[in-house]
Amino acid sequence: MRKYISAWTVGCLLLATTAWGQTIRNLGAIIQSGHVRGYYYFSSLEKMNGDMINYELRVVDQNLKPVNSVNLVRSKRQYLVESAYNEKSFAFLFYDTYNKRFELITYDSALRPLGEVTRAQKSFGGGSNSSQVAKGTDPGQRLIVPLTGGGFINYGIQEGKKPLYLINSYGDSLNIRWSLKAKEDKDYTAILASEAF
Repeated sequence: MRKYISAWTVGCLLLATTAWGQTIRNLGAIIQSGHVRGYYYFSSLEKMNGDMINYELRVVDQNLKPVNSVNLVRSKRQYLVESAYNEKSFAFLFYDTYNKRFELITYDSALRPLGEVTRAQKSFGGGSNSSQVAKGTDPGQRLIVPLTGGGFINYGIQEGKKPLYLINSYGDSLNIRWSLKAKEDKDYTAILASEAF
């Protein structure tokens, strides 16, 4: 059984979605018990009227046969920053460049919506602007970390007079388990959120 996503598999997914007129925004392996059981990818299907875009989240098995899919309609000002899978659910982190906020959404393995949470944030610290990261600039670290057994950790910044790094731990339905703020006496202008703790 394969353990990692192969270049051949990625190539096949890219060719297939290009043939269907889709643009892949994010993809990943569905790993359970250390083995690849399938893949997921998030792609744009079409622009809708006005400011909306129709996206598709699709799951395929290890042989690239479609298993399930769901459509999501999002503003053209929202960018998918990162995704993660924790053996139970999927998490997608979007950034809205107009409203200057993050939106974290989760789906179970059957692609049913589980939760949604938003947080205002204008910058990433370390010199990175949130809009730049949303459009593809590397933030220098993972912003969503899947947790074995369920849930996710999300790194962020609490906006204010002096921005503070924070870590939120969420369950699969995005109920907050715990939250941790970095100490206020540090200068965080040139470090990443993961280095602040």
